[in-house]
Amino acid sequence: MGTVDYIWHTTEFVPVRVLDTLPVDILRRTRGLPSEKWGSDHLSLVCELAFTDEGSET
Repeated sequence: MGTVDYIWHTTEFVPVRVLDTLPVDILRRTRGLPSEKWGSDHLSLVCELAFTDEGSET
């Protein structure tokens, strides 16, 4: 199983919270997506990002 979508972040723009996708063991049992139970292979990527003050001059 591969990943084709990413959410990029830096040391100044960091993830605070992430919504998990389907557990890997379920994907392995159903042989990936789409499956009989989940008819689409499109999953939403959801992540809350926040700016930090790292790298800023003081």
